[in-house]
Amino acid sequence: VDVTGAGERWSWILWYKDSERCEQFGYQWSRACAQAGNALCQYLYGWRVHLDPALSDHDKAHQRELWMGRSAEQGFPEAMFKTARNALGRREYGAGLRLLEEACRAGDADGCFQ
Repeated sequence: VDVTGAGERWSWILWYKDSERCEQFGYQWSRACAQAGNALCQYLYGWRVHLDPALSDHDKAHQRELWMGRSAEQGFPEAMFKTARNALGRREYGAGLRLLEEACRAGDADGCFQ
């Protein structure tokens, strides 16, 4: 970060358009590798599954928790954090705290400061 104001900052943004009508298909991008067991893909699929118009709101919530949980079980730190927050929201304090501690040990900053 240049605090003097004398420098320049450059960013590169890459946008993908996978639909002529700007429909969201991001939930499809990581489905196959999530099903193959890749923890990052499971996290991404769980994060985007709510975009699937074929699922009911109940099914979206269930699928998100399922895939985030699978990713967390494999040690993906951000998935552990999000799964912990869900557990705490359900008042499952023991499970939530355990997952926050695991996320912190795995290097997730959010898990360390909740």
